[in-house]
Amino acid sequence: MEIPTENTGQKQPDPSKETTLFSMLYYRELMQQVIYGSDALAERVYDIVMGLIDHKDYPIPQVEFVENAFADGEPCERLYEQMHDAAARVYKRLGMEKDRDVEDIIYRWMDMMHIVSIKMFEYGMKFAQEQNKSAQ
Repeated sequence: MEIPTENTGQKQPDPSKETTLFSMLYYRELMQQVIYGSDALAERVYDIVMGLIDHKDYPIPQVEFVENAFADGEPCERLYEQMHDAAARVYKRLGMEKDRDVEDIIYRWMDMMHIVSIKMFEYGMKFAQEQNKSAQ
């Protein structure tokens, strides 16, 4: 399944076009950002969960257990298909192949989902840090 990424403002790496040097530099940058507390890790987790990249393409320990929520047979795959079908019914009623307002609704919802996902990740990290502090 292809997950649309237009209008999200995110640039996604294209693994088919990556060079070894690019992969090494990207990995180093990601690790530095993880060490220094940047939200790069949150973005990679989001990208993997959304099916935009595969965790095998970015082999760092923090993401090895993260799964694509839109993989075949997963609930999000079914929900996405239902959303797509509902949009197609609206287009048909409007007598149009596509409608900008319907597309905007879908993409703005995806933008909000991205923001909420990153916040949930950040809160989870803070919660884990607090748990570690109180366990010591």
